[in-house]
Amino acid sequence: MKRFFAVLLCSSMFGIWSCKHDGSYPDPDANRGKTFPVEFSAGGGNLLSGAATKTNLNLTEGTTVRVLVYKRASGGAAADPAADTYVTENTYKIQGDGSFLPCVTDAAGVVTSEAGSVMELSVGNYDFYAYAPAAAMTSRPTLQVGHGADLIATGAVTRRVAGKRTNVDLLFGHKASQLHFTVTRKTDANTVYAVSMQDAGVKVEKLAHAPATYRLGGNIAVSGTAYDGVSEVPGSRFTQIDDCTTAVLDTILPRAANTSAADDLTLTFHLLINNSLYKTYTATLPNRDFLPGNRYLFNVTVKDGGAVLTLFELLPWTNNAMTDMEVGGDASNGIVLGEWTETGWSTGLGDEGTVPF
Repeated sequence: MKRFFAVLLCSSMFGIWSCKHDGSYPDPDANRGKTFPVEFSAGGGNLLSGAATKTNLNLTEGTTVRVLVYKRASGGAAADPAADTYVTENTYKIQGDGSFLPCVTDAAGVVTSEAGSVMELSVGNYDFYAYAPAAAMTSRPTLQVGHGADLIATGAVTRRVAGKRTNVDLLFGHKASQLHFTVTRKTDANTVYAVSMQDAGVKVEKLAHAPATYRLGGNIAVSGTAYDGVSEVPGSRFTQIDDCTTAVLDTILPRAANTSAADDLTLTFHLLINNSLYKTYTATLPNRDFLPGNRYLFNVTVKDGGAVLTLFELLPWTNNAMTDMEVGGDASNGIVLGEWTETGWSTGLGDEGTVPF
């Protein structure tokens, strides 16, 4: 009986050795020193592949994306690009079908060559970060961002590269805020037959200080900064929807609500009414904040003898169609911020001036 068990044990050990010897048994060292391709896609179905498609993002064909890779610090409980080890980065251009094409970009994130290289990584766990457009970081892991930049970015996406080909879904979100200005005629205005903008357009003062710092995986840091930012949108940027309606979109840094009256937001609208009446309307708004990923619609409605300013908060920032008033609900649900009223305006001819809010 003892001889039988000894023979059986030898046979079993020979079988295990044979499996390893002929390669059918997994070799834990087989991938040591090798690298494997890593590819990326926009997760959450938020990639815009056609002009008529609604999306949460401006991730359209031709947009450049920068992807950075980090390895978690030993014992690190959470991803922290300031403490973790930087591994590599790569840049991509969004194709018409939504795929990420490796490319080469300059410091501003503009494509200089489409002959980019596929990212390859060795086996291990990694944290992936991405943002668009693919401007270069001057000091990892931070990027300087100004007004006018629609920065979209991801949080840390943790994935394991374990051989063959790895796909990483990147779920982006807006880090800036969007202002949507419309100027239109009140339906029952009898003396208004044309509304457009002067060359000066709209000026927004007391915004967050620019540039501000974006940190990988986080938001743009604007709280506690000086409210000295300015955004000027010339009349030439407005889109004339019809004879009495004009609109424009403006991207700004987020803004924390101010506590001092000296930092109240100021909006100045330079209107041209009936092709001959030049009007400048100024509004001062206390304690105004602009949150990342939100759109704010300011609507100036020109009436007989003045105008009304209304605010619509559209959540989330969903669409860049300037006439899309239905986003966020019925236009009648807006908050009336104030009204400019004048006397002596009956024909709309020859009047000019600034009316305080």
